[in-house]
Amino acid sequence: MNRFEELNIKILGGDVFELTNSIIQPNYDNWYCNKLSNETDIEFSKRSVKKAKDYIMNYNVDKRQIFFSFVLEGYKYPDCPDL
Repeated sequence: MNRFEELNIKILGGDVFELTNSIIQPNYDNWYCNKLSNETDIEFSKRSVKKAKDYIMNYNVDKRQIFFSFVLEGYKYPDCPDL
């Protein structure tokens, strides 16, 4: 997530998955982050990464195998403009 912040990639939200009986399944927990009307892109990027970090660090794992996925705002790779 630190790399997302360095690249000013915004984390729009994410989903939580759980390993159950050797299968990774959604557990329907999630979070989201919307840009505020007075917020610059850089401010939004920093806030969205912080919100994701806070959500993950405070998530109650309770001896479960938990995985997180991210929904990112589009990012153009400098070497691959068509992506």
